[in-house]
Amino acid sequence: MYMKPPYQATLEAIFKQPASDRIKWFDCHVLFLELGAMVSEEDSNRIGVRLFGECWVFHHPQASPYMDIRSVQNIRKWLEANGVKP
Repeated sequence: MYMKPPYQATLEAIFKQPASDRIKWFDCHVLFLELGAMVSEEDSNRIGVRLFGECWVFHHPQASPYMDIRSVQNIRKWLEANGVKP
């Protein structure tokens, strides 16, 4: 699957080992959209992402624009399980 360079860079960052704590939530959000996700605001702290026939809820970071390592790891596993790799 071809992706524009900014989306590809985010995908590569998500798959980098060890997991990074320097991935911005906004970059991941637009990557989901590029992959065809429907994204909705659940409330001020949560975002619903419907992709691959599943709906996941992520907590939007409040104090920082960056995602925590556990979220990055969970997203990596989810993408990998659905055949998305850099």
